[in-house]
Amino acid sequence: MMKRILTIGLSVVLLCSSLVYAADSSTLPGGNTGDLTLENGAVLWPEVSEAERKEMEEKEYELMQQVRKGNTGDLTLEDGAVLWPEVSEAERKEMEESEYELMQQVRKGNTGDLTLEDGAVLWPKMHEGERLEKERKEKEIANQVKDLRYQAALKASEKAEEEYNKTGKVPSTDEKTSRPFSEERGSFEAGKIYQNVRNVPVRKQETTYYGGVATVKQLDDYFNGERYTQKQIAGFLGTTFQGTDFSRVKQFLRDYVKSGYVLSSIGSFDNWHRIVVNSIDNNRPAVLDISTDGIDSFEYHTTGHILNVSGYRFGSVPNEVQVTDPHYKFSGTKVYPAHDLYRANQKHFRQQIIH
Repeated sequence: MMKRILTIGLSVVLLCSSLVYAADSSTLPGGNTGDLTLENGAVLWPEVSEAERKEMEEKEYELMQQVRKGNTGDLTLEDGAVLWPEVSEAERKEMEESEYELMQQVRKGNTGDLTLEDGAVLWPKMHEGERLEKERKEKEIANQVKDLRYQAALKASEKAEEEYNKTGKVPSTDEKTSRPFSEERGSFEAGKIYQNVRNVPVRKQETTYYGGVATVKQLDDYFNGERYTQKQIAGFLGTTFQGTDFSRVKQFLRDYVKSGYVLSSIGSFDNWHRIVVNSIDNNRPAVLDISTDGIDSFEYHTTGHILNVSGYRFGSVPNEVQVTDPHYKFSGTKVYPAHDLYRANQKHFRQQIIH
């Protein structure tokens, strides 16, 4: 079933892509493609109006209700998502022709970094420079986790958390002396706090499945000012009702927002936490894919949501991480116990972090 969904999903993406790329891009400046525009060489679809967005959401809701009642023929529900039936022979032939046209455009070099492998159109593979950068970062993190000052600060946080759980009081500290971890030197001393925050703006996601889209917009607005709409970013990422491919989030951030982003497995809590700390200190806020089911500190429960980290605080205080959450109902800048946020990242099947 999942294989069928992925095949259909890819075909639809390829079909849409072919319609865009098959057109001669030189007609855009002449105004021959309606509301389509060019920005940085990319074709951008117009932003939907509020009325159109509401109409789409109402139609999606009505479709799900009809599926539940069995009134939509071959349509079915799986994990709360509407699945379309197998394509007909005529539709399959039409999609194959569209895919063929896209492949011809790829061969002619008219689709940017898209490539072909075994006849399939792929997003750009990790080039050698990115691979080496990723390996360097991961080795650096592994070594930094062993740092005695860092380990002492983590243990102090654990002690502070235990005291808080017993008494409800946070140990007295002088927060005026708190500084980013990367700016401190020497050994850890009792009473010291490490903290740092980045003022990433909140951009509430415009649909229930735009978590990845809105997270990308938050970071793009933070680094570059407001350039793209959520609709435009969704088109680039290939976002569907099923959500956004996490690897494409990394690719967009790396290529269009700020260089240096890589995708890594989270590993142990200490490894994950050090990635978070470094991402804030290096002003490259990390991005997480989380599942919050069974974690009470979250206001909502989901098996898949994307958000970005925007701060940390640990040392002689409970270990906490700040996030900028674009959730469609509970958006905002929130602070969670670091172990709870790690658990949410770990519970997601990918167990990955972009940093």
